[in-house]
Amino acid sequence: MGRSGHVGRSAADALIAELKNPDLEVRRKVVWVLWKIGDRRAVKPLVNSLRRDPDVKVRAYAAWALGRLNDSRAIPPLIDALDDSSQKVRWDAAIALAKFRERAIEPLIEALYDYRPQVRVGAANALGWLMDARAITALTDALKDPDHEVRQRAAFALGWIKDRRAVAALIAALGDEDDEVRMQAAAALGWMRDERAIEPLARLIEDESEWTRYAALEALSDLEAVASLNAALKHPNSRVQEVAYRALQRLQK
Repeated sequence: MGRSGHVGRSAADALIAELKNPDLEVRRKVVWVLWKIGDRRAVKPLVNSLRRDPDVKVRAYAAWALGRLNDSRAIPPLIDALDDSSQKVRWDAAIALAKFRERAIEPLIEALYDYRPQVRVGAANALGWLMDARAITALTDALKDPDHEVRQRAAFALGWIKDRRAVAALIAALGDEDDEVRMQAAAALGWMRDERAIEPLARLIEDESEWTRYAALEALSDLEAVASLNAALKHPNSRVQEVAYRALQRLQK
């Protein structure tokens, strides 16, 4: 029976035809079944559903199905779906692209330079999950993207990849105008555990954003920067003192 499992060729063809059914519930169920049986003849019809179906669930299921089918023809339309009007579809398209692993790296790197901000966001997410060092240059470029969410997700991705070539760029990102970017850059530097980040992270304890201060303290804990954490115990903000104290306690266990 091949990739169609318990569904024969004629039955699979009939299911594919139902992707054009005007009944919404029918289309949802059909896409779900096609996802389960994994028949690659469904790639083009599913791409059409991903691009054109008015229903969010149908498009999201189509993204999942295309990820399971793992046919390279689906990579460009999935990248386009990173700009879908629905956050759910954008997220599912990024997850689907990560399933292509090696084959998705270069298209996703290229997508980091796309003119659409949401495509760049999704590409950064997928590259972070893939944890491939070939994306380092493009992701460090993305730390200077005009869109703050792209910068944030690029910092996240670099933290997951943990390639120390990105340390200098992440330290620079600690001065970003957006507090979420600073927070994510601090977390990424903690995950990398490079001592060059200790002094810049210690300075970040004075950041105007409460959450950024906490991220800096957590990163210093990851770096086992005891001296900086001890200094934070004397900070005028009691919450900073508390977080630093807890971090020191964890290091002593």
